[in-house]
Amino acid sequence: RRSSDLFLQECPWVHIEENPVLGRFIFVHAGLEADGSHDCQAQLNRLQQQDIATESQPEQLFGRDRVLHTPPQLVRQGTTVVSGHHGRLMLKSHRIVLDSCGGDERNLLSALVLPEVLLVTQDGSLEPRDPCSVFPTRVRLPQFQLGSTSSGSLKTNNSTSSSPAASKSSAGHVSLDPGNFNQAGKQMPRGDDSPLD
Repeated sequence: RRSSDLFLQECPWVHIEENPVLGRFIFVHAGLEADGSHDCQAQLNRLQQQDIATESQPEQLFGRDRVLHTPPQLVRQGTTVVSGHHGRLMLKSHRIVLDSCGGDERNLLSALVLPEVLLVTQDGSLEPRDPCSVFPTRVRLPQFQLGSTSSGSLKTNNSTSSSPAASKSSAGHVSLDPGNFNQAGKQMPRGDDSPLD
């Protein structure tokens, strides 16, 4: 317990970012509570100051049910809350939870490429998600189409991205061969074949 407390004290507890296409993002370990305020600023201030005087285990870092949904006042402002912590993968209106492994190293890690809303898993598979399911008030964003293309290409509604490592699986997902995929000189690690969900 002591080492995790020290780790948390050295890391920022919240990151806020404005995106010109997708709006405002708040990244926090577990989520934010619906506190009735206009903008949840008191919670954000406590997180930015790493204040544990009011509670030893802040809901925003340790909570479950009370922080699973984006507070309604932030949804109305177009703010998206992004977290992990919940042992699930959830993409819904203005809320992203990325914790497909749930702390179990036998499960695959996942990441989300924005603004495309492209789910990437540790084994190299890519799964396009509907951007409007997370960002309903934003302009229509390009989506990846998994239809037939020339070998090794991903198509968006206005462009084609070639990759010799990409291929379409029978389940409709696009997979990358991590042995051929090279991004900035680094190969993606190959995970086991366990399912995402």
